[in-house]
Parts: sequence; structure tokens; C-alpha cells
Amino acid sequence: MLLPEDAIFKMGCGEFLWSHALSSYTEQAFACVSGRIANSMLNRMLHRNSDIDSIKLRTMTDMVEREGSKIIGDMREYGFRILKEHDWNPETSLPEENAFIEPGIPAKDGNSFANSRSEEDERKYRKEIDALAESINQRLRQKGLKIPDNQALKYDIETDSSGGSVIVSLDGVGAKRQKDSRPPKDDREPFFQQDELDGPEDLKRAPDPKKRPKVETAVAHIEADGQKYMLAATNMFVLCEIVLAFLLDHGLLNGRKLLFLTDGGRDIRGAVETIFAFCPYTLMLDWFHLKKHCLELLSMCIIGGKKNFSIQYEIKRNLFRRLFAGDVDGAKQYLASLPDSHIKNKSILQSLSDYLERRRDSIACYILRHEMGLRISSNPVEKANDMLVSRRQKGKGMSWSRNGSWGLAGITAKYLNNESRNWNENHCMSFEMYPRYGSLFCANDDVAELPKAA
Repeated sequence: MLLPEDAIFKMGCGEFLWSHALSSYTEQAFACVSGRIANSMLNRMLHRNSDIDSIKLRTMTDMVEREGSKIIGDMREYGFRILKEHDWNPETSLPEENAFIEPGIPAKDGNSFANSRSEEDERKYRKEIDALAESINQRLRQKGLKIPDNQALKYDIETDSSGGSVIVSLDGVGAKRQKDSRPPKDDREPFFQQDELDGPEDLKRAPDPKKRPKVETAVAHIEADGQKYMLAATNMFVLCEIVLAFLLDHGLLNGRKLLFLTDGGRDIRGAVETIFAFCPYTLMLDWFHLKKHCLELLSMCIIGGKKNFSIQYEIKRNLFRRLFAGDVDGAKQYLASLPDSHIKNKSILQSLSDYLERRRDSIACYILRHEMGLRISSNPVEKANDMLVSRRQKGKGMSWSRNGSWGLAGITAKYLNNESRNWNENHCMSFEMYPRYGSLFCANDDVAELPKAA
């Protein structure tokens, strides 16, 4: 319950208590339009148009930033609390000897993560996969292609898109960061200071010195049993800790397929491999980013120009056909067989081959998943990036402080996750999954009336 001292926490000089209706309007208005427009609309609504009694923009901004920071902090405190309850080491985020995923099910016991299907169902399932792969190969043979028999992820596929599996999509999104100070007098003096973020040093995303610094927000989209939830954090390592706590709290690790869909970022891969090392999982590179990276490297290593368009088209088509079937060896052999007359930079061509080798274990049999109606893209988290950050914070001429960007992302996540009523009443998140997201300025904030998936 909300304690009296929590109702007036950290009140600033000249500030006053905000009702739930007034604070909700302010938060949702800031998440939709600029602060100046939201401030002007609020003062007009309250008939406070003079300089004496009008609500100041700075007051509204501080309130929104403070509430958002508390939401982001509550997500992290939730992660610490759940991991501690399950006997995880809070410093290393690794399970202790007595750690458990559910009462009576130890985390370090390999049998804890056994497939929920029986042996008979597993044999039947593998036969169905083989039959589907054979039918696909019948079509591919006309093009000289086939699904490789030793494809690593051939049998590591969830039964369907909703039951028996947990799909976690991870990504990061950045908004332009405000200058730390006014323009320096000395041109050699930097405008910005680098962020000091939590987590191991080798898992931080290195800033690009040629680009303007950004406020990076790590976003996760969790989907299981037809229900979903979005999480946001200040960096990928902290986010993966919260994701682990969320999965433990909802009992989503026992007897389920755990699939991570990513764009292949090193910080994402490093965080997942560190925090989820205790359990089996599948880390899959989504098709869009695989194709995008290959296209970028191909544009630099094969001959260009309009007169060579047919050659470029043929190379791309043959390469992507092999990769869509999960045939990394076939793709590398095809690149090695290209005649010298089609290549303008052999070193970049070798870089492309090396990239495919490094990502071999995360390149799936996309055509098989596509035929089964399963996901091959991390588009849910891309949409989450857009809803939480990009739509509001990537406008022309906008720049943000770290606390302002993260706070506004937390505010938006509260409403989209249907947490507004619980936050107003108890000042904490419920972390309950729902089959559909809420919306800003929703007419009905009563989440109890939202239908849950069967």
C-alpha cells in the first residue's frame, strides 16, 4: 500500500501535491507531445494563463522525470528482489549452489530444463520436422539447394508460436543526447562526457566517436502463451537481469523452449551468454538484420554500376537462398567460388565470410520456421522501441538528458503494460502479462477488465 511518506516523497521547493488525474494527464501528454504544448494545454484546461498562478514547464518536467525514474528503478529493484528470493548472487547475477527456478527445482540441475514433451511426442515431432524439411528440399533441389542435414537449429524449434515456448526479443534504441555544457571556448574541449553505466565493462556498447553521443535505452519484449510484456532498462546487462527475474517470477523456465531473437549486437550476445549460462536457450539472429549486414558488405566487395546490375542481383539471390535455408557452409563456398572479375575488394569479401562463421550458431533454418508459421524476425521489439522511445524522442531537433529519456520511456511502458492503476494505488509495478497492450489516454484504466488469454 502507498504509505503517507511516499505520497510526498522528495517534494521540491514550491511544488504541490498532484492528484492521480492531474499527474496521469501530465505523464501521458508528455509521452505524446512536446513539454511546451502539454504545459500550455494543462494551463488552459485549468484556466491558469497568468504568470502568477500558471503551472511552470519546469515543474511538470521534473514531475514526469521523477516518476519515470522511479518506474525504471522499480523494474531494477524487482529484478534484485526476485533473484535474491531464488538464491541468485546479486553481484554476479549467477546462480548459487542452492538456487532454484521453482520450489523444489534446482537451477543447476540439467533435468530441470527437460523438454515438456514425452519421448513418444518428441519422436513424432522430429518425424514431422524431417517430413517438412524433405518436402522443402524437393522444391529447393530444382535450384540446387537443400536444408543441410546437420543444421544446428533444425530440431531446436518451438512447437508453435504461443504454447510451450518463451520468446524474448532484445534490442537497444538511442535518442540524441543533450550537450553536457555550453559550447566550449577551446575547440579541442569535448562537448560530451561518456556515460558511466552499470554492468561489466566488456559488455557495454562502445560509443561511435564519429557520431553524436546518444542516450541508449535497452528494451525487451517477452511473449509466452499468447501474452506479452515490455521491459526497459539503462543498459543491456541490467535488462537481461530483469528479464531473468521476470521469467523466474512467472515460472517460464521450467520445461519450455527459451528463444532469444536479436539483431546480433555484441552487447546483447555477451549479456545473454553471461546471465543465462545456467540454462539451455537458443540465440537466433533475425533474418532482417542478417540480410541487412550481408547487403552492406556485399555492396563494398562486389562490382557496382548499372551495367553490372544483373551480376549483383544474381550474387545476392544465390547467397540469400542459401542463408534462408540455414546453409552457412554452402553460402561460404558460394562466396569463395565467385570469379575475380566480380570482386572489387577481396578483404571485405573475406570479412563477410568470417561474419557468417562467427554467427553460424545463431543462423537458423529460416525457411523451415517460415513454413511452420514461426517468427524469423525481432519486429516486436523493434515496434517496442518505436512506442517507448523513437516515436516521441527522435523528432527533428530533439535532444535528451539521460534521466529525461529513460524516465519518459518508463512512463510510456507503464501505460502500455496496463500498470497505471496499480502504480497509482500501490506505487509499484505488478509485472502481469496481458494479451494486448494498453494505450495512452485510454478511456478505461481498469486492467482487471482486460481479458486474459485462455
